[in-house]
Amino acid sequence: MFCSNCGKQITDDAAFCTYCGARQPGLKMDVSCVSSEAAVPGPSSAYKNSMAAVPADIAEDLRALENMMVLLIVSLVLWFLFPIAGLAVNVYLLFKSRDLLAQTKAVFESRGYTLYANDMDDIRRRCEFILSYMKYSLYYILAMVLFLVSVALLGFIARSDFGGGPLALVVMVLYTVFGLIGLCFFIVYFYAFYQSVYCFVRFFKIKGYVYRLGTGCSIESVPESSSTLALCVCFAYWILMILFFSLGILATFTNLLGR
Repeated sequence: MFCSNCGKQITDDAAFCTYCGARQPGLKMDVSCVSSEAAVPGPSSAYKNSMAAVPADIAEDLRALENMMVLLIVSLVLWFLFPIAGLAVNVYLLFKSRDLLAQTKAVFESRGYTLYANDMDDIRRRCEFILSYMKYSLYYILAMVLFLVSVALLGFIARSDFGGGPLALVVMVLYTVFGLIGLCFFIVYFYAFYQSVYCFVRFFKIKGYVYRLGTGCSIESVPESSSTLALCVCFAYWILMILFFSLGILATFTNLLGR
């Protein structure tokens, strides 16, 4: 058949024109299209064949979302096992997500889904908060390291362990200040981690929304909330973390008692 908008020849079962992206009228929606959340098919031959008729902008966005999902999973695993490595990957992802969010927002806006486009702005704000937290956390760590090095140098020069006098009072005050600031960063860390998990859940759902648009399916007019699922994932994460460290402490005491 021919596209109703640009007139170019396309496949008979195409829901969108592969040249201009216009939806083709008079086509019945596939029974596989559902309005509820559905998983995106894996990298099978059927999936590749179905992607052949997807508009170019959606196909490009889907590829970027798939790559982002892999990196996000790696980031969450690293955050659990190696926090510093997870932090580094998260910083990279936050920079990378800016272009992806703008690209996905354009896909939703071009199809008339304004609320989904606004959802991209909400994710961007959350990513900017996480990025700010990471940046100031690094500043705090750097300041703390410089402070400890300075105290060590002063102690070496003065040949003193700061057991008394005005200098000892200053050091104690600075230790207290850095400790309180570190406690604040630790508390905010929980919130920043929740935001990271929330963005991961949103990216997963957005991938499903974009895929259904590309295959000619409709989506709900209002995006589904991901807050409850993100909280459940966070709680599960912290339970695993507590269990992991508890087993480590138990194994350490068992070895010490065995000796």
